[in-house]
Amino acid sequence: NVIKYASDDKMMIQTLVDQATSTFDSVRDYYDWRRRTLLTKMYFTVTGENCITTATPAGNIKLEVDPEWGRAYKYATGKTYEPLVLNRLYKTFSPSDIFFNIGARWGIFSIFAQRAGLNPSNIHSFEANDENFEILRRNLSAQHILNNVYVSDIDGEKELTLDSYISKHDSPTVMKIDIEGSELK
Repeated sequence: NVIKYASDDKMMIQTLVDQATSTFDSVRDYYDWRRRTLLTKMYFTVTGENCITTATPAGNIKLEVDPEWGRAYKYATGKTYEPLVLNRLYKTFSPSDIFFNIGARWGIFSIFAQRAGLNPSNIHSFEANDENFEILRRNLSAQHILNNVYVSDIDGEKELTLDSYISKHDSPTVMKIDIEGSELK
């Protein structure tokens, strides 16, 4: 049964890949679509226009996503997104924690932190992309601390260092960093 399921899944994925390869202008567009399709199929259930739901250890989370995220999200199934990370965070979080979600995108980890018992005013979300930030703002409650900046190794108009941010705010006790390969800066 497991072998048949894996085989069927591979065939479905290969069919999606075959259909997609002829419809994109560049290899990058194709791989971006492929990543989004596979990610969505594996973890999310579509629950309305531009909304998805995913299971977490703290309960289901429904959130708005980028409408350009595409046709891919029709393949959603509703499994847990990032199960190892969410389970670890769920076991780690305490109500007094200060959580920094760096590279927040649409806020799934920030919403999860609140559902897991953190005070929303102790949840700091950082998202540099303006379009994603607007969706993030709509997904989170007014008590969350939102930052539309790049976390970087320099301070500037649209970027800041963690050191400069922490000098004005409490230090985090838990951080999630996913900033498209710039984590080492």
